Amino acid sequence: LTVSTAPYEDQRPAGGGGLRRPTGLFEGQRNYLPNFIQSVLSSIDLRDRQGCTMVVGGDGRYFSRTAIEVVVQMAAANGIGRLIIGQNGILSTPAVSCIIRKIKAAGGIILTASHCPGGPGGEFGVKFNVANGGPAPDVVSDKIYQISKTIEEYAICPDLRIDLSRLGRQEFDLENKFKPFRVAKSMKVPVYETPAGWRFFSNLMDSGRCNLCGEESFGTGSDHLREKDGLWAVLVWLSIIAARKQSVEEIVRDHWAKFGRHYYCRFDYEGLDPKTTYYIMRDLEALVTDKSFIGQQFAVGSHVYSVAKTDSFEYVDPVDGTVTKKQGLRIIFTDASRLIFRLSSSSGVRATLRLYAESYERDPRGHDQEPQAVLSPLIAIALKISQIHERTGRRGPTVIT
Repeated sequence: LTVSTAPYEDQRPAGGGGLRRPTGLFEGQRNYLPNFIQSVLSSIDLRDRQGCTMVVGGDGRYFSRTAIEVVVQMAAANGIGRLIIGQNGILSTPAVSCIIRKIKAAGGIILTASHCPGGPGGEFGVKFNVANGGPAPDVVSDKIYQISKTIEEYAICPDLRIDLSRLGRQEFDLENKFKPFRVAKSMKVPVYETPAGWRFFSNLMDSGRCNLCGEESFGTGSDHLREKDGLWAVLVWLSIIAARKQSVEEIVRDHWAKFGRHYYCRFDYEGLDPKTTYYIMRDLEALVTDKSFIGQQFAVGSHVYSVAKTDSFEYVDPVDGTVTKKQGLRIIFTDASRLIFRLSSSSGVRATLRLYAESYERDPRGHDQEPQAVLSPLIAIALKISQIHERTGRRGPTVIT
């Protein structure tokens, strides 16, 4: 799950990447621990984080077990592939350092407040050691602090439970449904979700962060140039067919069997009055970003959709830190279905409003359905809450993709 949160101003790590505070603050202040853990995990470059190994342990003081459970759940949700944890959560700081170096881990999280007394009235701490086994240097601590000051959400797998008392290996198959993330996790490569526009891909490719990119309107490309390339896409498919010695249908069905199928469509309402589209998007944003909208249920026929998350998508460029806001209103449901509303090609004369609908189907028995049939309940919800037809006088979209 992705949980909304608000930043705390006092999470600057002290020397060595550690945050030491009264136990009651970690235990009682809403999201205080998750905020800092997410800031630590986010400080690790996505390429290094995806599928990596980390070490977790501590001095066993009060609140350690609860904290370790949170660390495990959040590490899983953030793409960490393996955790080495001391039995009952106990590992001395030198032991964590030794293990990090021995197994070449990406780092370690140590739950300790050093010499300070523990207990409900004492102190608790979280310390981050980097890949060389030593305490986080100032540049990493500063990065963690900067993230903590602007954090708006954290990722967690709340149902994941481990037995800290049992020695041995414990495995969990975590099914990631927003589709590129599940594929990327399987291949242990990073994935970046950007706004529409090839310029965002270019920055990532110039910095060596990615060499394959695509968009929902079927434009694809690679690091060989900075524009979508139809001929390249054809050659890629021919190469895949030659290597797999399968038809396109067989390849696609194998992919669905492994990762599930995502049904998708886009409605374009072109040539609209810019003033009308502005007010539609303004009212939609007020509706979907209201906290009371989370958990709301929509029943369409036999389908019931429950809202899990909403936001006005904004993108922080990992290369230069540029923030691009208002890149679409997103409604994500508990079954991984989603709706997106985006204003596009706006000018002083005409504007285009786009509605995106996507639904995930894991069961192979559901992979042969007609996309419009699968997505019609979602479309009905989108039209109901946006009132696009009523407010624009349109009977339907200009284009359906």
